[in-house]
Amino acid sequence: MLAAALATMLVAGQLAGAAEVVVRTSVDKSKVTVGDRLKYTVTIEADPKLKVIPPDIGLNLGQFEIKDYHVAYPEVEGKKVTQVQYEIATFETGTQEIPPVTVTYLEHGQRKEVRSEKLTITVESLAPSKEKEPKDIKPPVEVAPNWSGFRLVAAIAAGVLALVLLLAWYLRKRRRAGESTEWTEPPRPAHLLAFDELQALRDSALLAEGHYKEYFSGVADALRRYLEGRFRIRAMDETTGEIIAQLETGLLPPDRVEGLRALLQQCDLVKFAKFVPADPESEGRQTLEQVWQFVEETKAAAEDEVEGDNEGQRDEEDPKQTDPSDLSDASDLSEPFGTAAEAPEPGTQPPAPGGAAP
Repeated sequence: MLAAALATMLVAGQLAGAAEVVVRTSVDKSKVTVGDRLKYTVTIEADPKLKVIPPDIGLNLGQFEIKDYHVAYPEVEGKKVTQVQYEIATFETGTQEIPPVTVTYLEHGQRKEVRSEKLTITVESLAPSKEKEPKDIKPPVEVAPNWSGFRLVAAIAAGVLALVLLLAWYLRKRRRAGESTEWTEPPRPAHLLAFDELQALRDSALLAEGHYKEYFSGVADALRRYLEGRFRIRAMDETTGEIIAQLETGLLPPDRVEGLRALLQQCDLVKFAKFVPADPESEGRQTLEQVWQFVEETKAAAEDEVEGDNEGQRDEEDPKQTDPSDLSDASDLSEPFGTAAEAPEPGTQPPAPGGAAP
């Protein structure tokens, strides 16, 4: 009976306001053996009228690793329900905690949060217990301070600091002297920087050597830096949900926003949750190509706008577009090369070189 009771589901939830948003977390076992898998479920119930920003798929699960996951949307009358079920495991023994899950939502224009409670899991070792009585700690050994060594170190540090300050002063003086004549290269567009980073990852051996976390982290960072430079939003230190909330203000169409959400969540699973795809090399290359395509398609609109502005400017500045009726005063512009009276009459041929008649 005790084993059956401990194997029942642990449920922790917290209500926000008048039960408008509820987040529940549960596990199917409270005690496991190291390496065993258990089911961890996150359920979010919300009023359909509220704008809910769900947590990222790659949750922080403490010492537990995500082995698999499944997202479902059960139908509940009068509620919008999202349920994510994970299969998790750990190789750390002892009492382990799964941190609370935080869900953000907007109510009457105000940003609010609701949080579940942490769950505690007991992880037992496969090896037999070998508890021994620890020995007493030895008393500290008193060592007399050696001030001569301290003085030597202080003198060396002071000398190094003086050299660094002198070098900084010299370099600053040279930079100021060359500011008037130095040419500064303009910053590169965000999409070109993203293409360089993605090409470097494409040419690297990270996938072949099994460094999946470093590879997906590089892809995600390149995409986040591009979003910051292209759409002027905060992306490097924001969660996937916060990035999507900024882009849903009209910066991108809804279908493109959902595609971007899937790309970021795929990278988050490998980067934060230690998730390894079934075919990591194939999925890694596919994710990079999808990010490349996203950058290519979203930067095109900006390039067309700049090209249109440049064409309008060329139309205003191009002398070939001048109205023929304004050419009556062209003789003033041609005086340095000959007056208008020297031009041949219509229907006649210009004189041959040397003044000879044709």
